Amino acid sequence: YLPSDKLLILQQELEDLDEGALNALMMVEMRQPLVALILAIFFGEFGVDRFYAGNKGLGFAKLITFIISFVTLFILIGFLFFIGVYLWKFIDCFFIMRACKQANFERLMLQIHQYKTFQYDNKTFS
Repeated sequence: YLPSDKLLILQQELEDLDEGALNALMMVEMRQPLVALILAIFFGEFGVDRFYAGNKGLGFAKLITFIISFVTLFILIGFLFFIGVYLWKFIDCFFIMRACKQANFERLMLQIHQYKTFQYDNKTFS
């Protein structure tokens, strides 16, 4: 569920945490890269895969591009947009699993940094 090149960084961050923080990390919602790939294959033109992975900006971009291509289909430009949409879908099938793993890593790191900041703030005011 995580990028292999980031595991050492994560391990170093986890070594500094107490048991409460580790328990809190268990609650972080991790996305499954294989599910993201399946969504990319079947619903990628709508951006569902990117929404699932947590890339809402790219998800909206894919969805809007699909809508524009569908609305303008009666003229030649809509056909060109459709080619672009499905080309984007095809290429994204190769990148979505990595993007999903990266998003999982970022979720974990955000939770770790929030916990460390909260812990530091509590020590400062004590």
